[in-house]
Amino acid sequence: MSSFGGFGQAPVAAAAVTIEKSTPWMAASDGNLELVQTALASLNLSPSATDEVGYTLLHAAAAYNQRNVLEWLMAQQGVNVNAQDNDGDTPLHHVEHVEAAKFLVGVMQANPTIINSEQKTAWQARHEELQEQMDDEDEDEDEVLKALVEYLKSVTSQC
Repeated sequence: MSSFGGFGQAPVAAAAVTIEKSTPWMAASDGNLELVQTALASLNLSPSATDEVGYTLLHAAAAYNQRNVLEWLMAQQGVNVNAQDNDGDTPLHHVEHVEAAKFLVGVMQANPTIINSEQKTAWQARHEELQEQMDDEDEDEDEVLKALVEYLKSVTSQC
């Protein structure tokens, strides 16, 4: 049996992943639901666990638009869609894509009027960020943020 180019060789098992304190949050950010679940079990943590700055798995998944993790977390008991980290930011304050915002508000019923420690709603915080970025050269990033700001503005004004 030839081993040219790796053909004909037995499959190699995936390398074992070292589970560390930060693993569940990193996995949630990456959309790796299997690793989130494995890490939580290994570290004996609940899906509503927070890190040292109050950041939840929901914050991490929302920030990186990880729909599969968001859906799983929604089904877990004790997960609070309006959980605030040490800065008072909710998962909605951390979203960077309108799709995640729509899921948080429309499906998980996040409250867009919650203010953080800077006295800003998610819309106000992202609007300020957009104003600061208007000088940047990256128009694609601006368009993504503009869409998010418009959505957050619309849902905040409806409350």
